[in-house]
Amino acid sequence: NFSSNDYYNFKMSNQTHLTPRSAELNGVTDKTVKYLKDNPDRSLNITGYYKKDEKNATIFPNLGLARADNVSRHLVSLGVPAAQINTVAKIIPQDFWAKDGKVLKGVDWSFDKKAASNTRIDDIKKRLVGKPITLYFGTNQSNLSLSGQQRTDFADIVYYLGNVKGSKLNVGGHTDNVGNRTSNVSLSKQRATFVQSYLAKNGGISASKMAVKGYGPDKPMTSNATAEGKAKNRRVEVTLN
Repeated sequence: NFSSNDYYNFKMSNQTHLTPRSAELNGVTDKTVKYLKDNPDRSLNITGYYKKDEKNATIFPNLGLARADNVSRHLVSLGVPAAQINTVAKIIPQDFWAKDGKVLKGVDWSFDKKAASNTRIDDIKKRLVGKPITLYFGTNQSNLSLSGQQRTDFADIVYYLGNVKGSKLNVGGHTDNVGNRTSNVSLSKQRATFVQSYLAKNGGISASKMAVKGYGPDKPMTSNATAEGKAKNRRVEVTLN
């Protein structure tokens, strides 16, 4: 049993906790890490907090999950096995937790007994492994907007990558057939690299976990005979393997 008067702080609308952390908070973190490493039958439930009006630029459904994942990755970097950490999100229950442009209590955590089996990994494997998440681009555009379902899928992918040894993402870029093929292959590679960087920056996925390739117009999803078909072919596919 131990506690801290300090918490992991975050800027509003941001998923990365602020540093430097206080000596008291670091001390509690170190005790948590040691406890989990010494007791592999125990798990840590991290709750991330957020306000509904914060701007969420992450790949997660909300900033609460993004913040919980950020602290989870920090603990993993200190030696805690990812399989011992669970993350959830809640709306900030009291306004004074957020002031002066900061979330003053971004996460809290509690210990629990580690589950005997992990059905979430099995569910993610059945639903997402080998099944591309398709991201669309307009002509000459490199911006990205995720749907609610895609954010949920990417949150599951982050969890899977952290818990399944050898798992990786293939990030493949594609174009329509307008213009020079060589230029289109280069453009498709640029878009795939953009997605790789986006997932790393906004989801904490290591670039080493992602293989990038540009296919240009060689693998159309549908016919390029219509404007609608061309739009569907201008895409990046992210596939969990």
